[in-house]
Formats: sequence, C-alpha cells, structure tokens
Amino acid sequence: MEETDFEPFKGHTNFVNTLAYSPDGKFLATGSHDKTIRIWDAATGRQVGDALEGHTGPVGAIAYSPDGHHLVSGSGDDTVRVWDTTTHQTVIAPLNGHTTLVSDVQYSPDGALIASGGEDGNIRVWDLESSVILHVIDAHEDAVQMLSISSNGLLLASGFDDTTARIWDLGSYEALGQSLKHDAGVQFVCFAPDGSQFLSASEDQRVCVWDAGTRKLSQTLQHDGTVRSADFSPDGTQIVSCTENDGVTCDLRLWDTKSGRLLRPKVRAHPPLYNTR
Repeated sequence: MEETDFEPFKGHTNFVNTLAYSPDGKFLATGSHDKTIRIWDAATGRQVGDALEGHTGPVGAIAYSPDGHHLVSGSGDDTVRVWDTTTHQTVIAPLNGHTTLVSDVQYSPDGALIASGGEDGNIRVWDLESSVILHVIDAHEDAVQMLSISSNGLLLASGFDDTTARIWDLGSYEALGQSLKHDAGVQFVCFAPDGSQFLSASEDQRVCVWDAGTRKLSQTLQHDGTVRSADFSPDGTQIVSCTENDGVTCDLRLWDTKSGRLLRPKVRAHPPLYNTR
C-alpha cells in the first residue's frame, strides 16, 4: 500500500494524549500533556482560535457533545471540564470528585449526561444542567481505562486495568452479568453504532467482540502486539484496530465484524494514541 505524508498539526508543546472529531467531521480536537486542548480545522490543519486553557494537569481524555457545541475533558488534575467550542471558555465550574487522574469522559447520546472514569476505579455520572453527580459507580480498585455509552443511552461499557470489561445499566447503575475477562489490561471499549455489540481491546493482543445483550463472545481478533485502540465502522460491518510496536509506531488492521476475517494487511502508522474517538 502506498504511503501518504501529511503535514503535522503544529501547536502543542508536549505530546498529544487524545483526540476527537466533531460530529460533523469538520473539526478535530486534541488534548495534550502541555495541559491544553486545541481545536483544528480538519481539512486545512490550521488551529481554530486560541488554546483551551484551564487544566493544571495533562489532558488525557476529550469528547464532543452530540451537537458539537461543547467539549468535555478529563485531566491529570482530577477534574472534568466542559467547554464552549466557539468561545473556547468553560461553561460550568470544574466537576470535582475523582481522587486521581480522569482517564476517560463520554457524553450520553442526548447530551444531558457525562460519564467519567478515573484511575481511582470509579465511574461518575454527571447531570450537565445542574452539575450534580447522579451516581458514583464503585467499579473496581484498579483504574478505569475507557468508557463507551450505547447509541440508545441505556448501557455503559467500561474497561479496566484488572483485565476485565463490564456493562452497566444506566438506569439502575447496576452491572449486567459477570465481568468479561481478558488475560491482561483492557485498553479500549466501544459499542457498535446500533448498540448490538461492543468490543474490548487488550494488552493480551486480542480484540474481543461481544453480544451486548447476552454478553457472549462473538469473535476474537488475534494480533501480534498490545492493542491500544479499536473501533467499529459507521455501519458496524468492519473494525479497525491499532497495535503498538515499540512505542514509536503502530500497525493498523481492518477486520470483517461478522466473520472476524482480516480484510487488509497491516499498515504501519504513527505512534499510537491512547484515547481516540
């Protein structure tokens, strides 16, 4: 496959931890170890407006609201912040509660709730209008690595350093069934667009695809390195995965969701990101 070079997006003064596309695909937001968030024109690579400043620790997680008007961020300063994507200012006071680094943040599909996961092992669900914590899920003693909310807003998936993934009912905040096991830490979880399946990617070199209703294993996609991230295609028929090689590059693979067949040979790419949406 022919390699294509792109001009880098320049602005951060330290490495980039996380990125997220706006819902319309026109903008790309990046969160960095330099404690800032920057928004870029996805077509030109130019920075849009000033950096979003306020966190006092590295920014490790960001997510756009469903309407694209706001951006939520989680940081090593243990806080969650919500930003206006036009003014680049915070719209509410910082959301406090986590006792360690906030590792992931996600909006509900209606934009009314935010879920945040931390290295303290807790998942917190926030009501945006009131800035009140609706519930604290004491998920585990080990760190929460990644969260995903189903498209109907009813289920929450979480991945943990303790080698497990879980699904939670967002109505009752109860875990559904038993923990889903890997042989090493779970780095990424993601629901399929229709919510019927979800995947978990792990340091055990596997991506596991699960039935979201029964929580039974549907496919195992075997890799040759730590799988840092994976995601479904918009129609759910394919899965893309990223494995870390040596901390310098990663390999991308494309899979058929139903059969588990590898569709494309691996493609060497840039260093792996640990939180992408």
